[in-house]
Amino acid sequence: MSAHRPPHGLIGRRTLLTSLAAASGLVLSGCAQGGRGSTTGAAVASPSSPESSSSPAPSTSAAPTFAPARPIEAGDEAFVAVTAASMWTEPGLNRQGVDEPSMGRPVDLAAWNDRMPDYQSRYWLLGKLDSQALVGSPADVLEIANGWAKVSFSEQPAPHRDEGFMTGWVPAVQLVHDERFAQLREEHDTVVVTADKATVTSAAGGGEDLLAVSFETRLPLLEEKDGHVRVALPDSEDGWLSEDSVKVLKRGEKLPTPTAEQVIETGKRFLGLPYLWAGVSSYGFDCSGFTYSIFRHHGIDMPRDSGPQLRESGFPSVEREDWQPGDLLFFSFQADPDRIRHVAVYVGDGKILHSPESGKTIEIVTVASYDTGNTYAGAVRPPLATA
Repeated sequence: MSAHRPPHGLIGRRTLLTSLAAASGLVLSGCAQGGRGSTTGAAVASPSSPESSSSPAPSTSAAPTFAPARPIEAGDEAFVAVTAASMWTEPGLNRQGVDEPSMGRPVDLAAWNDRMPDYQSRYWLLGKLDSQALVGSPADVLEIANGWAKVSFSEQPAPHRDEGFMTGWVPAVQLVHDERFAQLREEHDTVVVTADKATVTSAAGGGEDLLAVSFETRLPLLEEKDGHVRVALPDSEDGWLSEDSVKVLKRGEKLPTPTAEQVIETGKRFLGLPYLWAGVSSYGFDCSGFTYSIFRHHGIDMPRDSGPQLRESGFPSVEREDWQPGDLLFFSFQADPDRIRHVAVYVGDGKILHSPESGKTIEIVTVASYDTGNTYAGAVRPPLATA
């Protein structure tokens, strides 16, 4: 069990009282009982006396204090504070009457999906969205303009971009600067959501619903209790998740190398999920967001987009006749064979598992039925264990 941290804000008030008391020759004592003019358990200033001054209080280590979470500024390291923040190529491209559920805080990604019921409404996102990042993900704030923030998602490598990471525009309200959350991410174990979707609540096993979270969401662990885990959220909040919906990674723990079968089984859980351009959540993946997410869930990192996954992942190339389950297969544009447009996971027997395109769902199909235009462009092999 991780150490329990006192509620945010109490530490700061105690430290302030201690500083004021020291400056004025007062000592702090806690009332054992409440009475008129006293507050049970509160810090109370009282005049110093010979008895108290002759017996110095035991030395204690000061608990860390943090500034309250605040709106972001240019130059901040911020954190996503909604289920998933969508990154736009330019500010203000969102459609009135369609994209509102994805633009505020909180977001309602299920409602957003409902507003895009057909191919055309989903295909419209092509070239307008770039990626998404899940709640708790870090984002470097480069610029703020008219309620939008230009950010780099620093856990989504993009070697083909000048910044080295996926970079674009996000509604500024969906991000916060939170020193406490930043430190907890560094110092505490990590809770990883393994369920397709889960809900963070205000109490273990119940209470108010605070936030919907997607598969592969990562949050700092604060406490384990009665089949539930308490996690930190950006904006100085805490909440609870069922242990059945998560796994806990110890600080510095490296996941065991997965087998191809394990990665493929994780991917199969999303069969039938509608494709979403730029998606990296269980509310919708694009092709490379799907491969990026299911491999990352098993401890294998790679660039966010399909082209760099082929050319800059560092994974060894594989000849067509040597395909094995777990290999990543890539496909190009017919008119421009050097431009990669798609990635899929090879599952054996001439078949691939992939998130194909707008208007379709995650599926398993044969390579022959998918690649009727003969656009196969190569394959790489992520580091997988043998079964």
